[in-house]
Formats: sequence, structure tokens, C-alpha cells
Amino acid sequence: MMKKIILPAFILLVVVAGCRPGSVPAAKPEAVSANAAQAQVFPDFKVKGFDGKEIALSQYRGKILILDLFATWCPPCRMEIPHFVELQQAYKDRVSVVGLSFDQGAAKDVQAFAKEMKINYDLYWGNEEIAQFVGLRGIPHTLVIDAEGHVIKSYVGYRDKAVFEKDIQALLGTAKQ
Repeated sequence: MMKKIILPAFILLVVVAGCRPGSVPAAKPEAVSANAAQAQVFPDFKVKGFDGKEIALSQYRGKILILDLFATWCPPCRMEIPHFVELQQAYKDRVSVVGLSFDQGAAKDVQAFAKEMKINYDLYWGNEEIAQFVGLRGIPHTLVIDAEGHVIKSYVGYRDKAVFEKDIQALLGTAKQ
């Protein structure tokens, strides 16, 4: 009887709170909102692709950016990825979804994961600079960044597709009243 209660409770806790590697302090699911006038500009961080080439994240300016900090071993991250695949497909002309992997393994492992999950958006390695900027305490950690580079929302923990779609529609001016 106790196992029937403990296991679902543990799974719910992981989904709601997100994943944290070993020594990272616990994080509550949260969303930080800002309007563009008071929002912090996301710096022009450089990230490495799995081929070792470096790119500037500012190349995504001009479109809404959904920036997903994730790891392949994280169950809530895995649950969110199909949402990002669908959003990338639905809004590809006006939105860019980008994943930043915080895995410690080899590039080939993340690339195999991307193929398995049918990821249709760009993936790069996450780095310490970005982790410090966002105050990374758990994953998934997702930023919604407007076309000018302002961080509009910051979510720690799993979120449903509808949350991101609502943010996208609000930024596009197509939110349903």
C-alpha cells in the first residue's frame, strides 16, 4: 500500500520541481514574468554546437526565442521536448526553439537522443555563463525571449505546451481574449 502512494508522489515531485544534478539546491517550480520595458536583455552568449563550432545566440534575434535548458536524463525535460517540437513546427516562421544540453556525456549521445525524440530545432551545449545568468537551479529551465532579446518569462520545471503557446501568442499579438 505504501509503495502505491510513495512512487506516484515521487514522480509528481520530479515532474513539478524538475531535475537537479547532485549538489544543486532544490528549486520550486516558478515563472518570472516581465514586460519588455523592464525585462533584462539576454546577453549575446556564444555556445558550441556538437561539431565544436561556436555560434552567437544573437543570431536568433528578430524572432521569438524559446530557450530550453535540458538534459537527456531528466524525465520532465523529456516530457517537454515533444511540446517544443510541435511549437517549432507550428510557428517556425516567427519563433525559434533552441535547446541547450547540460549533459556531461559525448555529443554522439545527445545527437542520438535528438534523433530518438525527433527534435526539429537547433541544439547546442549549455555552458556555465548561461547557467549563472539564468540562476540555473534545476532543469528543465525555459526562457521565453522576445524578438528584441528581452527575457519575458523564465520557467523552472515542467510546463505544458499551452503555457508556451500562450506566451508566443501574447508576443505575436494574437492572444485569444
